Amino acid sequence: MSASPPGGVLRSTARHSSRFRTQQVRRTFLSFRSSWRRCSYRALHLSELCASHHRRGLLAQGQANLCRPIPRRSDKAFNATCEDAGALALSLRVMRVLGISGSLRAASINSALLRAAVRLAPSEVALTIFPGVGELPLFNPDLEARLPSQVGALHAAVAASDALLFASPEYAHGVTGSIKNTLDWLVSFEPFVCKPVAIINASPRAHHADAALRETLKTMSAVIVEPASISIPLLGAGLTEEAMTYDPVVSSAIRSSLVALHEAVVHGQFGQGPASPFP
Repeated sequence: MSASPPGGVLRSTARHSSRFRTQQVRRTFLSFRSSWRRCSYRALHLSELCASHHRRGLLAQGQANLCRPIPRRSDKAFNATCEDAGALALSLRVMRVLGISGSLRAASINSALLRAAVRLAPSEVALTIFPGVGELPLFNPDLEARLPSQVGALHAAVAASDALLFASPEYAHGVTGSIKNTLDWLVSFEPFVCKPVAIINASPRAHHADAALRETLKTMSAVIVEPASISIPLLGAGLTEEAMTYDPVVSSAIRSSLVALHEAVVHGQFGQGPASPFP
């Protein structure tokens, strides 16, 4: 029959075991708190307007590895948690969309289409139209060291947006000079990289300009949201901005485009192929 260990040894062993468990719980808690803080730090940055605002788009796509490094653990599970936090931060507020028209005409169908989209936007989307396309100077790399105020306004509007919405006509089988000049001023602008964009084509026959605009946006590393990029046969229809908002087919197509854009940015579901309600 084996002898029982002295009571002092049992008490010492119990104290050691209890102290070990306490330290283990403390380490687990501190690790969790540190991870939560870092994750919250990233989510906060995703919800703020800043020069690195485009990171939200990267996280929404599950491309956190493309982001500029910020303090975090390079752990897949942790990054996935922060991606969810970034998407949640965006889903809890209104998504900001910047509309850009490639036409300077007062009676432009594309500009009217964007104005109708402003009126038809769902509650979770705030769409504004950039008013200064015609005021931008011709692109000149020599001016980038000291940007003109009009270009600074464009940069600020793009950086503050979660996504962009383009509507541009076709001139001579190509994009308009105004939209190309606007994009030229954004080529070296970092917050434009990986920015989710949608294209609304007011004339399905204008496929040359649509293809050219897509090629330029892809070259600039924008992310084209296909389910939100649609063609609406408005050329020759004689619809005004007011009429577009009341036309059941046109208004439904515009709303569906904005909803698809919102879903894509929040959930990273960019889809394949254009989602057009028209044959």
